[in-house]
Amino acid sequence: MGADEALIARWRANAAAAGVRLTDEDIARIDGRGQVERIRAVEAIVERANAREVTPDYLDMLTTETQAQAGGRTDGC
Repeated sequence: MGADEALIARWRANAAAAGVRLTDEDIARIDGRGQVERIRAVEAIVERANAREVTPDYLDMLTTETQAQAGGRTDGC
């Protein structure tokens, strides 16, 4: 599965989870407007910045881990 196919598969899964029907025509129209290229560009920036597990500053959080993932720690780290 190519990069675009994987991206579109994730897009379809996320849309379906949100109760949105995403047709091939929808994808072609949105891709034709350059939106898929923008998604690829943002993903490349996130990958280069190694920022997948970092929360935005405005959320005032130190980690994206849940307490269960952190082994029940309560120190915020």
